[in-house]
Amino acid sequence: MKNILKSRQEYRVALRLQMVYLIHQGKSSREVADIYQVSFKQVLNWVHRFKHQGIEGLKDKVGRGRKASLNKKELDHIRQTILNTAPSEYGYTSKRWTGPLLLKWINKEYKTEFTATTIYKLLEKIGLESQNGKGYVPLD
Repeated sequence: MKNILKSRQEYRVALRLQMVYLIHQGKSSREVADIYQVSFKQVLNWVHRFKHQGIEGLKDKVGRGRKASLNKKELDHIRQTILNTAPSEYGYTSKRWTGPLLLKWINKEYKTEFTATTIYKLLEKIGLESQNGKGYVPLD
């Protein structure tokens, strides 16, 4: 459902306008953020942009967001490494790959500066999820 709402600009603008409306009605930015599962800072950004630009301020700006810095071949290599190689083969003491360990390895291996949030998005993008006791496994 959330993906459907985010899929078209009209829906995204409507959601953002609803957030602004709830703030106008007296809800706190944290309450609105909890309802829509976004950061309270983003809610404040939408309110600010609406005050200064109206509906246009709620639209996505062209060219926003960080561009992918890993190509398909690199992403495939990361996936295969996670599935088929123990961290010990790269000098780590852990028996299984963890998010923080992957962050460290990927940033070193590919000379990137990813954050923890980006790593988890990357894992989802390459079709992996964490399962207790098993480490990272392919998504069903």
